[in-house]
Amino acid sequence: MRTWLLLLVFPTLLKAQCDKTPSATPTTWYVATNGNDANAGTVLQPFRTIQKAIDTARPNDTIELRGGTYVLNNELRIRTSNLTLRSYASEWAIIQAPTHIEDISSTIWYSEPCVVGGMLENLEIIGGYYYGLKFENNLGWDEPIVHGTSNITVRNCKIHHTGRDCIKLVPYCDNIAILNCEIHHSGVGIANVSAQNAEGIDNVNGDQMLVRGCYIHDIATTGLYAKGGAKNTVIENNLIVNCGEFGVMLGVGGTDNDLFDPNNQTYYYENFDGIIRNNIVANTKHGGVGLIAAVRPQVLNNTFANVGSEALAPLYIGPNEVWVSETTTIASPCVDVKVINNIFVENEASTLPMVRIRFHQDYQASGISGTNNEIDYNRYFRNTTSPTYTYLQTSNLTFTQWRTTSGFDAHSSEGNPALTPQYHLNSNSVCINAGKSLQNVNVDYDGTNRTFPLDIGADEWGGNSLTVPPPVGVIGTGLRTIPCVSSISTTDLPSTIATNQRFETNGAITATNKVLPTGTATYDAGTYVLLKAGFEAQKGAVFTAFLEGCGNK
Repeated sequence: MRTWLLLLVFPTLLKAQCDKTPSATPTTWYVATNGNDANAGTVLQPFRTIQKAIDTARPNDTIELRGGTYVLNNELRIRTSNLTLRSYASEWAIIQAPTHIEDISSTIWYSEPCVVGGMLENLEIIGGYYYGLKFENNLGWDEPIVHGTSNITVRNCKIHHTGRDCIKLVPYCDNIAILNCEIHHSGVGIANVSAQNAEGIDNVNGDQMLVRGCYIHDIATTGLYAKGGAKNTVIENNLIVNCGEFGVMLGVGGTDNDLFDPNNQTYYYENFDGIIRNNIVANTKHGGVGLIAAVRPQVLNNTFANVGSEALAPLYIGPNEVWVSETTTIASPCVDVKVINNIFVENEASTLPMVRIRFHQDYQASGISGTNNEIDYNRYFRNTTSPTYTYLQTSNLTFTQWRTTSGFDAHSSEGNPALTPQYHLNSNSVCINAGKSLQNVNVDYDGTNRTFPLDIGADEWGGNSLTVPPPVGVIGTGLRTIPCVSSISTTDLPSTIATNQRFETNGAITATNKVLPTGTATYDAGTYVLLKAGFEAQKGAVFTAFLEGCGNK
């Protein structure tokens, strides 16, 4: 597994054009629609074009865009590590590219695989013949070490109306965090007319991708997926609605065999150790969630509503199909699957199975294998008729037959989960306190601390609820977090916080000073500090994180 620390310790692995020496003092460069590229790039004399600022900046610099729309004649190419590109404070910059000019394949392209570190923040990214945002690798460049753009954070951005995918990750683009963004209307360009392949986020073998607090909607095909052998994906606390295919997937069949890691070219597993939790997924024509040749996937405490209207099943588990040669196609199963504490509400007009674990007849391949599979504590509902279930070669099973045949769902149930119009639990829901206690599910969709026993679904009843869909002016779901920071000092915080606020870090947390014993904060050494109303702490209290990957796994 590749980590931030490894890349920082061995900078000689990077290509020369990315290995710039940072400025002695980080510099902020400015761009304005009425600027001039002959200017000095200061706040009073801004550049005119964003590319001029990018080419001028050095590692650890910041580029701030004054408000307005920047229409591109060429794609923006970022070749500099640790560069921040954002809107000027209290202003909003829109970066727009056409969708009908193939030479402008992406609106923003991290074009050098050796770029490590950086941020896009508070921007609106529109268009691109193929992609709104693409991260690049050096596969096929005839270089001794394969790597890709890594450690980039995309935060509080709107990315939409793209030719095909809104965001594209290619192999070896690791540690990409997409936080509190709105991603919508993929596949509106001519590039998708025949392809019909336009995801919100398309990740092919990028490890440690984190997608949190995003509002993903009106997607031509699947909301987001991580395939091709991607490792340690975390997809959590997102709202995913109106998708032409699946809402979310770990693994997708048909990935090209040369995109997998060399050590994964025996079974060609599509995903390793991915986690999907605390998401609301609604109105998908295919399944709410799909698991394809995924190893140790976890689907925990999600709410899938009005899914599976046209194809497959609300919960679909199957083998992949990887063409290796004229005589060989590999079809590998999912291994050690966990699907726990989820609500599945099937489209009421659907006649598809509620759950389908596929058996691939052509390759005589099962969709599931392993000795540690657990599908349980779920709630299944179809409004008009009782659902059916498919287990391998046996279809049209009743719920009782499904339990007996598959051995799954001993503690699950069928029936109305009593959801509100905003996909939260009503006070009379049987899903309250009906879930299994899980150590790696600490908050709900809204960011509210969960209590044991857990509720089933994305919502823990009784806490604060986010508005679904988010109100105008909110980017992402409205989830209030400060993710992936190296330290949090209470000297930088107000002494009183009126509402719940959760601070998450890059893994483990240590406290150099203790929080006052007032019961106003919850501290978990493995994941987070949760500040409750009226939070107080000793002056100078600091919570420090080790840089070992992002999220609260």
